[in-house]
Amino acid sequence: MARSISNTATRATARSAGVAALLVAGLMLVQTIIHSAIEAFGLLAYAASPLTAGYRLRADDVASLASTATGAGLSIVPLALGVFLAFWLVVPITAELSVTRVVLHSIAAAGIAAAVALAVGVISAVGRILASAGPLFGNAFPRPDGSILGPSLFEVVQSVLFTCVAVTPVVVLAGLVVWLWIARTAPASTAPGEVTRIP
Repeated sequence: MARSISNTATRATARSAGVAALLVAGLMLVQTIIHSAIEAFGLLAYAASPLTAGYRLRADDVASLASTATGAGLSIVPLALGVFLAFWLVVPITAELSVTRVVLHSIAAAGIAAAVALAVGVISAVGRILASAGPLFGNAFPRPDGSILGPSLFEVVQSVLFTCVAVTPVVVLAGLVVWLWIARTAPASTAPGEVTRIP
């Protein structure tokens, strides 16, 4: 009996963590779309300006815009995964928490999400450096240029810190929304001695 209640609680926690992760991913996707639209509008305004009459939009401009949007989109996945794991396994959101605890749990979840994003970013940076070393069985055995490893990792850490600052309010908002949703759908308090069933 206790195991079935525990399994139900774990499923409920996983469900609420999934909802929070989807909220974070959705809000970040909207931010990315708005950012890309503003950047595209700026490029069009620059090209249409009388001061830059000779300027024409190049394929590089569009590729840069697409690269920015794709890079931001790819950073959403590890952040959403980190939020899900944090709210499911480390700092779950339950109806019994106070608002202060929900905010603290959400800030901790944002930190865990940033750590997941940092791990993915470091692996990606090291992979890019190894890929740029040349073919494995070419004229010479590839030797990755270690001089760019430090700056690449510093860039990844800086990017993750900026993302963490930007995503923390989004995670707190998602945590509060999920907490309100759980509190609203939670069963009423039971009398002493009764077993509380978790939905």
